[in-house]
Amino acid sequence: MVQESVQGALQNVTSEAVSGAVSMVSKDTGVVMEGIRLTFETVAYAILLVIGAWILVWALTKVLTFLSEQVGEKRIMIKMIIPLIKLLIWIVVIFLIITSIVDFSSVNLLAFSGLLGAALGFGLKDVVGDFVGGIAIIIEQPFKVGDKIYFGDTYGEVKDIGIRATRIITPDDTEYSIPNYKVFTDSVGSSNSGKMEMMIVVDLYVHPGADTEKGVDIVREAIISSPSVIVKKHLSTVLVTDMPYARRIRAKMYVLDLRDEFECGFDITRRTWTAFNKAGIRLPVLPADCAFDPRDYGVPS
Repeated sequence: MVQESVQGALQNVTSEAVSGAVSMVSKDTGVVMEGIRLTFETVAYAILLVIGAWILVWALTKVLTFLSEQVGEKRIMIKMIIPLIKLLIWIVVIFLIITSIVDFSSVNLLAFSGLLGAALGFGLKDVVGDFVGGIAIIIEQPFKVGDKIYFGDTYGEVKDIGIRATRIITPDDTEYSIPNYKVFTDSVGSSNSGKMEMMIVVDLYVHPGADTEKGVDIVREAIISSPSVIVKKHLSTVLVTDMPYARRIRAKMYVLDLRDEFECGFDITRRTWTAFNKAGIRLPVLPADCAFDPRDYGVPS
């Protein structure tokens, strides 16, 4: 009898506890879900907004990119408008979607903030980091669309600054997508700082016993005669440095358009070496027991 009484009492207590817990959960769930209009209409509205925004962003990007390629010197300035427009469009879309689903009373706002905080903590922190990084890039402008930049270990032209990532085209036409949050952790260097013109460096290595004065004159002639180099606005510099088993002639100059960086460097190198050969200026000769890697110094092996 005693055992049956105890079991009956335990069953009663357990039933009451479970009923109370269920009612509490139902009550809490009701508070969280109250004012949230997650219906077929609101979901369809959100999907249509996203599709419409994507089409609008795509169309504006195509139009502005086409126009930027027609204006020459203003190309980079016009392209920098693209990420700003994209950011504004997506902010408006997100705002419209949230306000169509959530009724922002004080209680609902608190509940929604809790849910949003939990989502950010569990799975969306990287997405938010990319979004904040994109805003920082657009506002602070450490680089612009069309710039030649070093982003960490990657070098190339900025093709697009998106909400989530920045796309860069390297000199070998490889496209890299770099998460925007890395702007806070990786070093970023811009070769032209939003301008069309950019400084380039060409290194040429000759034998230590070569006629360096004649070599410098040849390099200066190649720079002045290059159609891609800015001669009047910026001063071109030619420097000579003695290195192990070689002498380096370094040319620094500014090109009119940063996209001519490699073509201009190749043209100057080709014409300079043709003149070097005619003038009898020799390449450096490395001994067989050379203790250093010539590639570390840029010396032809």
